[in-house]
Amino acid sequence: MIAAFLKADDGGFDYPALMISAFGVVATVGVFFALVRAIRTGQALLILALPRGGSLGRIVIEREKNPIGFWVVVVLYVLGMVLISYLTVGWCFGLSRKPS
Repeated sequence: MIAAFLKADDGGFDYPALMISAFGVVATVGVFFALVRAIRTGQALLILALPRGGSLGRIVIEREKNPIGFWVVVVLYVLGMVLISYLTVGWCFGLSRKPS
């Protein structure tokens, strides 16, 4: 299994790729639970980092008051999960490395 999965350039085990991939898995699970909570409660949480202020802007979008905004945020959650999963698999298999 080490032949392709988490293989370093020198043929050994790639520990940095393992750590980044573990972070990607945790991030994907976190976004999944946020998606489940949004659909279950009908409130999607959108957190924006404000530049130069250092504070976070928290926006709660409710399904009954703003259905289009709610479903846009749900789609962003799903696209975020797909993107993080794609990057994690690519990092594990070394798809971003240049062949030597």
